[in-house]
Amino acid sequence: MASGDTQAMSEETYEYICTSCAEDDLIKEALKYCVDCQRYRCKDCLTFHRRIPSLREHTFLDNSAVKPQGQPRSLPAFPTKQCGKHTGKIIEMYCGDHDDVCCCVCAAEDHRLCKDILSVSNNIDRLYSKSDTARATFALTKLIDDMTAWQTNTDTLPRRLRDSKAFAIKAVSDFRNKMEKFLKKLEEASIKMIENEY
Repeated sequence: MASGDTQAMSEETYEYICTSCAEDDLIKEALKYCVDCQRYRCKDCLTFHRRIPSLREHTFLDNSAVKPQGQPRSLPAFPTKQCGKHTGKIIEMYCGDHDDVCCCVCAAEDHRLCKDILSVSNNIDRLYSKSDTARATFALTKLIDDMTAWQTNTDTLPRRLRDSKAFAIKAVSDFRNKMEKFLKKLEEASIKMIENEY
């Protein structure tokens, strides 16, 4: 067997595996994470990555700074998304007062008076579960409100139709009474005019 096959068949487990190598069914330990590519890199891929001039300016994060305990494997262990407002800054803070994520500069500028500012990487387990629970609670509350409104409309619709029917019948009856009074006055005036002429 070739040494490459040994790596592919290896049962060694790593906290982080190289994304590029994993696509080729190789298991290699990732040493760094490229924020711009949003991929883990092993030693070989990291060397290759740095040889390409257009990729040299990419930002790398060291795996040793990561605290992955209890974290879902589908989530990166640290912030990776860049701030749209501040070029080159990574979104790494969470403001509980505004339920918003931001970079450190945004936190200093826009959230300096907020009381509930947290580091995403240090609190990701709590924030992840909190946001999922909050999102599910919000969706269920909205669904309950929509169903309650629908039921209220369904319950009140027959009553509103009966009220509308009664209003229309009364309006027709009132109009007939007004017309009868108008015609009675017209009749009396016509008779009086005829009597005067006679």
